[in-house]
Amino acid sequence: AQISEREKLIFNHTVELISRHLCYPNEYDLNDPDEAEAEFDKYRKSKLDKLIDSMTRAYPDYMLDLIGAHFVQTCQCITSADCNEDRKRDENTTSSSSSSSSYAVSEFLP
Repeated sequence: AQISEREKLIFNHTVELISRHLCYPNEYDLNDPDEAEAEFDKYRKSKLDKLIDSMTRAYPDYMLDLIGAHFVQTCQCITSADCNEDRKRDENTTSSSSSSSSYAVSEFLP
């Protein structure tokens, strides 16, 4: 199926929002989920997974392109982070941890 530029924009934003909601929160306990965490799992499986499946069925090629682009971007971030860590180690920086973590985060911002 053909997809217009406007539809691509909406599709991208929708996938981004769903992806954010599919991620487990930092405080999530995989080993011993409480009631709220169990509800989160149910929500993920009953709502978000089905929505992603429907979008993939409607536009399989576009979804594959989007996933491929995300994979490439993730690999570049990992490589960039590895390179930054090597550079920092080589320079033997003595800056505080808060300034180095904000530097590292800024490396990934567009």
